[in-house]
Amino acid sequence: MKISLIIPAYNEEKLIEKTLISVISAKRKFEKATGNKMEVIVVDNNSQDRTIEICRKFDVTIAFEEINNIAKVRNTGAKLATGEILCFLDADSEVSTNIFLLIHEYMQTGKYIGGGTKFKLDRRNLIFDMIFVGSVFATHIIGLSGVLIYTSKKCFDEIGGFNEKYFAAEDIDFVLRMRDYGKKIGKRYCNIYRGYVVTSSRKFKVLKFKDLFMQGGLLLHKSLRENPNKCEQWYNAKKYR
Repeated sequence: MKISLIIPAYNEEKLIEKTLISVISAKRKFEKATGNKMEVIVVDNNSQDRTIEICRKFDVTIAFEEINNIAKVRNTGAKLATGEILCFLDADSEVSTNIFLLIHEYMQTGKYIGGGTKFKLDRRNLIFDMIFVGSVFATHIIGLSGVLIYTSKKCFDEIGGFNEKYFAAEDIDFVLRMRDYGKKIGKRYCNIYRGYVVTSSRKFKVLKFKDLFMQGGLLLHKSLRENPNKCEQWYNAKKYR
C-alpha cells in the first residue's frame, strides 16, 4: 500500500526543515522495510518567507493553494495524492522513524478506518504539561487524536474530505466523521502509541487566556469555526515569530 503524506505550510521557514528531515528519514525506513512507495506533498499557502526554497532541497512534491483556509489546503494536497493511504501532518511537527511503518501495519489488516498518534511537545513547563495532560485525556478517554491523521483514500473521498466551511478545528471535525463512517462499515478508529509526533509548542507561548478560551469554543460551536475573524490566531503568522 502506497502512502501519501500531505503537509500544509504557511510561512514555516523556521521549522519546516526539521519536519522534512524527520519525515524523509521515516519515509526511507518505510520504503526499505516494505518495498512500497511513499510520496510527500507540501502544499504552500501563500508563504512570504523561505518555506518553498527550503522544501526544494528535499524529495517532495510542492503544490500551491492561494485561499487561506487550512481545510482547503489539506484537500488540495489530497487531490494530488496517489497513495491508498493518506496522512496529514502539520509543518511544525517531527515524526518518529517508525510511524509510517506502523500506519501501514494497521491499515493493511483491513480492520481500521484510520486514526491518529500520540504526541509530545518540544518544550516543557507547567502550562505545556497541563495541555499535554489534556491531550492524553482526550486520546485515551474520548478516543481521538488529531496530531497526525491517517486514513484510506477511499474513506477520505467517501466522507468528503475536510469541511472547507471551517477555518479552524477542521481536523477534529474530520476525525469525528471518519470515526462515525468507520462504525457504519465495521471498522475501528486506531490511535498509534508505539510511534509518536513531536509538535511545536510555539502557539501556546503566545496565546492569551481569551485565545485558549476561544480554542475550546471552536470545538463546541460550528459558527465560530466558520468565521475567519474568530480564528485569527491560526492565521496571523506574526504571533508565532
